[in-house]
Amino acid sequence: MPNCPYCDTLINEQSNFCFNCGKPVKGSQSNNTVMNTFSLEEEQTENSYSRKVDFSFSNEAIDKVASVFNDYIPLKSNHSSKSVQPAQKLNLPLFETSTENSNTDTVKKEDGEVVETTTNNISDNELVSEYFEEDEQGVLISKQPDYKGKNKKAQQERFILLYVWAYNTYYQKPVPHTKHLNKAARTNNIYSNNISTYIKDISQRYCINSDGTFKLNPNGHKQAQKIRLEIQDSGLKGVEYWSSTKKHSRKSSRITEEEGEKINQWVDMESKLENFDIRKLTNKGHIAIFALYDLTKELKVENAAKPALAYQYLKKRHETVSISQKSFSDALCSKGNKKYFQKTPEGLYYLTEEAEKIAQNWISET
Repeated sequence: MPNCPYCDTLINEQSNFCFNCGKPVKGSQSNNTVMNTFSLEEEQTENSYSRKVDFSFSNEAIDKVASVFNDYIPLKSNHSSKSVQPAQKLNLPLFETSTENSNTDTVKKEDGEVVETTTNNISDNELVSEYFEEDEQGVLISKQPDYKGKNKKAQQERFILLYVWAYNTYYQKPVPHTKHLNKAARTNNIYSNNISTYIKDISQRYCINSDGTFKLNPNGHKQAQKIRLEIQDSGLKGVEYWSSTKKHSRKSSRITEEEGEKINQWVDMESKLENFDIRKLTNKGHIAIFALYDLTKELKVENAAKPALAYQYLKKRHETVSISQKSFSDALCSKGNKKYFQKTPEGLYYLTEEAEKIAQNWISET
């Protein structure tokens, strides 16, 4: 039996205190135990997360620690009296690892469900290409219109956020200005008169605000990842704003007093096309191209035009127009002219790149 280190009285090996002097026995021995520390840190990226883990253990526990970790552990002793060798490479049950190059993350959906996702180590451009492709004008074109929003506003907000993420990732720079996002919304047929308001809101909540450009902040990246996850969910459906049955024909055929005043102002503006002999254009589609190009590219008074408004402007500017308003509108919505005209959800029309080139050729001839 051992003796008490304080009063030299014999004590029971199982006792924690000396029955003679009452002082703790095992506690005093543990105070001299050499402790070592181990720290593990992982970095945070867009597709992974970081965590920090700290351990402390005595020199006598090295063998037990080696049975827990499977990699070489750089041990730092709190005392210079002893040096500790790295533990041997064994199994690591504490941290799950995979033989594949992948990162695992969890995302919480709107209904509260937590879904685990795995993102393979692919390039950023390959990741963007799952959702967008680049056109000749530097605008990204969405590969599908459903961003899984519950209403049209949600669809538009989700498009804006996902577009900024894709642009930042693909070009490695911020979206340059609001005009670009407006153009992207029109090109992707998700534009409305409220889009600028939604862009501003998204910018304030999810972007790093600097010089009018758009670059996602960390919270914006998390939201974009959530949207991408939900887009991949085939069981989740958003509102089908692209197949709206809302009729614009009757409304678009009317010109308000305010629009009439606008037309008069536009006619008074100088245009490179005002001396063009419109009688040379016998194709109805070409006449419509001429009118839209003058308004959207030459005068730049509209980004997309109401059919009746474009026709009435053309009629006042060029009195020799030979087609009726109905024929003009029919040319805009003709299936054979889809390569020339794009339509917004509000029933406004603007030119495709191919149509713009045709009009530019006319200008070069005048």
